[in-house]
Amino acid sequence: MGVEREAKYQVLDQALFRRLAAMDHLGNFALEHTGIVDIVTVYLDTPDLVLFHAGYAMRFRLMPGRTFLSLKGPSAPGDAHIQERSEGEVDAPGFSEKALPQATDIVRLMPSAADTLHGLMLSVSLKSVSRRALHYAVLGDERAFEIACDTVVFTSPRVPGHRADATELEIEQKAGSDSSFQDLMHVFEALFAIVPRRASSKYQDGLKGLSLI
Repeated sequence: MGVEREAKYQVLDQALFRRLAAMDHLGNFALEHTGIVDIVTVYLDTPDLVLFHAGYAMRFRLMPGRTFLSLKGPSAPGDAHIQERSEGEVDAPGFSEKALPQATDIVRLMPSAADTLHGLMLSVSLKSVSRRALHYAVLGDERAFEIACDTVVFTSPRVPGHRADATELEIEQKAGSDSSFQDLMHVFEALFAIVPRRASSKYQDGLKGLSLI
């Protein structure tokens, strides 16, 4: 499994997203804007949220031209504002919101999930629909950091008729050094007067927003 390193910011005013889209640099970083994508994510868990309480998030995600599974592991101890966790990801062709993969399908496609999912019966615990404006902070000729501006709606079949909304900005390290990550965070915080959130996840935010935890 790979390792994901990211920082999250809660954004109350979407004017930040518009300002960012109009910029070509952030400090020493060039900005590359790649447009907007709509993302549907279905989280699978047991009725009593065994995976969530163990620090995992099992996701089935649909994006234009691609469907895939990802399993995120518990956050590693360390910097309170940069979350580091394991992440496995595989394509999942043939599945959809109406034909979701079962645990046996997931293990077939992602054998590394076998121990985590052993003996579990999974169902939909949460659904998020996101409109994501995607940008990259470029160092040299390298897309070092992915900047995702997300407007999200959470729903769950476990609380029919309810929804929760969220707006957040994520910075994910794709390359570059740890010090350059800190530099980029400091630029964001100085320019936009925002502060990083302590380690969290969309899964946690959605469950909390719908009072499922």
